[in-house]
Amino acid sequence: MSQLVIGTAGHIDHGKTSLVEALTGTNTDSLDEEQSRGMTINLGFAYLDESVTIIDVPGHEKFVRNMVAGVSNIDVALLVVAADDGVMPQTREHIHILSHLGIPRCVVALTKSDRVNDTDWIALVSADIQELLKDTPFPNTPIIPTSTVTGEGIDDIRKALISKTESREAKKDSDIFRMPIDRVFHKKGFGVVVTGTVLSGTLEKGDSIEVLPETLKVKVRGMQTHLAETDKVNTGDRAAVNITGIEADQLWRGCELHSVGWMQSTQRIAVKVTMLPDTRWKLKDKQRIRLHIGTAEVLGRVSMYETKSIGKGNSNTVLVTLEKPVSAAMDDKVIVRSYSPMDTIAGGVVLDPHPPKGEIIRKWLNDLSEDSAGRLNQWVLFNQKNPKSVLEYARHFHVSEADILSISEKADLHIENGLLIHPDSESGHKESVLNFLTDFHRSNPYKKSVNADTIQSKLNLSSSVVNLVLADLISAGKAKEAASGFALIDHEVKLNEDDRKSADAISQWIKGQGFQLSKTNDIIATIKLEPKKALELLHILKDEGAVDMVGDSFWIHSDVSKSLQNELQAFFKQNDSLDVNTFKGMTGTSRKSAIPLLEFCDGRGWTDRSGNIRIKGHDI
Repeated sequence: MSQLVIGTAGHIDHGKTSLVEALTGTNTDSLDEEQSRGMTINLGFAYLDESVTIIDVPGHEKFVRNMVAGVSNIDVALLVVAADDGVMPQTREHIHILSHLGIPRCVVALTKSDRVNDTDWIALVSADIQELLKDTPFPNTPIIPTSTVTGEGIDDIRKALISKTESREAKKDSDIFRMPIDRVFHKKGFGVVVTGTVLSGTLEKGDSIEVLPETLKVKVRGMQTHLAETDKVNTGDRAAVNITGIEADQLWRGCELHSVGWMQSTQRIAVKVTMLPDTRWKLKDKQRIRLHIGTAEVLGRVSMYETKSIGKGNSNTVLVTLEKPVSAAMDDKVIVRSYSPMDTIAGGVVLDPHPPKGEIIRKWLNDLSEDSAGRLNQWVLFNQKNPKSVLEYARHFHVSEADILSISEKADLHIENGLLIHPDSESGHKESVLNFLTDFHRSNPYKKSVNADTIQSKLNLSSSVVNLVLADLISAGKAKEAASGFALIDHEVKLNEDDRKSADAISQWIKGQGFQLSKTNDIIATIKLEPKKALELLHILKDEGAVDMVGDSFWIHSDVSKSLQNELQAFFKQNDSLDVNTFKGMTGTSRKSAIPLLEFCDGRGWTDRSGNIRIKGHDI
């Protein structure tokens, strides 16, 4: 089972670090500055037992960004409220953050109870906390009085936290490794070490991984979890990872480790924002904000399209354009803080880390669903002319291919040759291709077919869509392959009366030339037809088997070519080879006609060239 991660929350100087030390024996104020000031500046870590990690998160307002970095990965919140102070501003702010980040469970420690001898005051503070938690995910959380001085309630808190390990649900794992970085340092003899909580997947010693948002390739040299060396870490584990191929100054809190190729950084994200119910702020169009996502804090600007502002307690989907790239995935939780003064004003969820650009963005944001099937459906429709593979969507949604297949079933999408197709667009594409073929045959009645590239270009569809549609139409008996192209199933080339007379005239004139090859230009001049029409009729005669094309610009009647085949059969019964002069005498032609005619015979397999002579071909 993966580790359970507990994160502390609460107002400054309410005793979070002392409580963690009483529970674990570890003082998480690891920095000299922290110990001298008696204040937790950075995230601190301690271990309740072999499967439970406690992250001690700072409470001072200046360090809320660290608090968000800590809580974004935790399973259980340990909310700390001092009995002598009661609920304070950052108590409320941290509870809002816990709620919006989707932390599933909570334990409340009423600390410093030894300083309060008034039971009525304890009851009043407890009632305030219960009221505060009433409309959160933690309405019935027990409140346990504690004292690190007398030891009151410490065992009860420990038991309450451990009980959460028994009731928790297994973490959903996409099998794709992802770990936001909350600390970076250089350790002598080892090199660069980063720490974080594994959000998904598994990492093994020796693996190659990527660092985002810079997309740098690194290799895992070694790992620790629970202060012990390990060859493997899993979803939910607190991990220290020793990586090579990078310098410490290339990393910062907010970077992430990822499986190679499964994620891209972004500076534009679509976010469903929900304003805090008691905020004094309104979120306005073009407002500059501080966005906390994973362990990153980045400045950005909000764009709204359906409204100009969002008031307290209300929600809307907005576009956030960030000033620096971040690593963001579908359904990541975020916290929104005002630029200045810094207040937590909203929570949110990433509905799309890579929304399309251009005028479509207004409708795109309006249509975005919180349901994964709805969003996949939207993307598949958007890409209907150039369908994407299951793997491409798996990477866009940052889930496994199996997950995308499951989501696609809910969305009633079709899979053709590994591509996701929307049923509406599929039927629309078939109708478009059928209409195109109908119009093509009407405009070009003497052409047997049209190639797939032309269909693709004219309809602005991808080759994969055209190939899929044509295959389906052929299977359904509505289209056919013909002359290296495609045509409607019932399409046949039929000449009208005038064109038939012209075609017959061409055929007879070519036949009259015998072995003297007819040039295309001579035919056009003699029959007095438009060049395009003459060529069209010549190719129809060729398809009908009346004439044969010799080289690129000569023609011979098929009756004449048949007689030539017979003469060659008779010749090779008495001779082993045929030279050019003998062939000229046989056919009564000049060298100008004899050479292309011999090459025509080679192509038909009637002769086989050997140096300057011909020998009997395999089809004689």
